[in-house]
Amino acid sequence: MPASHDVNGIIRHVAEIIIEELKLEDVTAETFNPDMDLVDELGIDSMDLATIALVLQDEYKITIDEDDYPKLKTIRLIADYIEEKTCLKELVEVNYLCPLIIKNRWNQPSRNFPNS
Repeated sequence: MPASHDVNGIIRHVAEIIIEELKLEDVTAETFNPDMDLVDELGIDSMDLATIALVLQDEYKITIDEDDYPKLKTIRLIADYIEEKTCLKELVEVNYLCPLIIKNRWNQPSRNFPNS
């Protein structure tokens, strides 16, 4: 997963992916307008969007529902979507792991925790 969790870092990484996948020339991640409508202004089609979504799923270890594709109109919207999905994923992992960690700690007699 890419190191950057902030929206600006995600925007930059998404721009890099789109540039690479669509083989865009004369544009860099820095010059790519994150608010450009990818369909209306850039002309990407549903197959391009599906390809980009698959790459993003692999990169960020998230699931992008096909029903959400129409919402992903700009790089900024995609970045917000990724940030939300990764945040939710981390919350689920923490909520799943924390009870296990706490239970394991409480079951160790060497610590001064009451037995459960």
